[in-house]
Amino acid sequence: VGQVGELTGLKEIEGVLVTEDGATLARDKTSEEVHVFSPAGVKVRALLPSKTDLENSPDVLSRHGELKVDDLGRTYVNRASGYVRYSASGQREAVVQTKGKGGPPPAVWKVGWWWNGRTLMDSTGNTVTEIERLPSEEWMDFFDDTVVVAPNGEIAILAFDGFPSAEGPVKVGFYGRTGSPKHTAQIQVNGERLWQFAYDGTILYFARDKDILAVDKQGVCLWRFQLPQRKGAYWQVFSSKGGLAVFDGIDTVSWYAIPK
Repeated sequence: VGQVGELTGLKEIEGVLVTEDGATLARDKTSEEVHVFSPAGVKVRALLPSKTDLENSPDVLSRHGELKVDDLGRTYVNRASGYVRYSASGQREAVVQTKGKGGPPPAVWKVGWWWNGRTLMDSTGNTVTEIERLPSEEWMDFFDDTVVVAPNGEIAILAFDGFPSAEGPVKVGFYGRTGSPKHTAQIQVNGERLWQFAYDGTILYFARDKDILAVDKQGVCLWRFQLPQRKGAYWQVFSSKGGLAVFDGIDTVSWYAIPK
């Protein structure tokens, strides 16, 4: 239904986030700048690191968990010293470090809170609450890469019994906006490892080697669609603009409508 062309101005993209409203944030591996593009593919601004940020930059970063945006439009960029927070207009504001252990899930959401993996944090880094178990009370292995927030604020977490494998099955825990447990679903992997996915509050969309797999909240596979062939592609999917945004891992984001 729409497509962003080449994400220009970056030498090598390491880390992409497509927001609910269609903005694309892409991090340049060399300069550590984060470039922000409009849904039409027009560069809006660049989030520039300070000299200290560069000195403290970690050697290895998560491909999916290094960029966060809160409900005030502020961006958090992961670095060794903490998350560097930028204002909605792109101004560097502060370094936010995680602190505290938090408590049970709060009853009411506060503006400015954001999920850092399975930890709910405020804008200064204080831990509000942390998800440790599936809603079914099982203790499972979580990876922060596999924690996804839907546009309506609900949480889905992909959990494994040990290290992720293609043997399956895997389980998905569903939670309310503040981390209150809802229910657990089991998904049969069928020979292919599930990892990166999007969640729109109703359906899970798993990016795989050659296709996108749609799964409902009960773990039932609904449909799949074939992705275009591109050498070196490493697919990532995001819930955006009422549909799906798919990044090819190289330089292109494409939008797809969801079948009714």
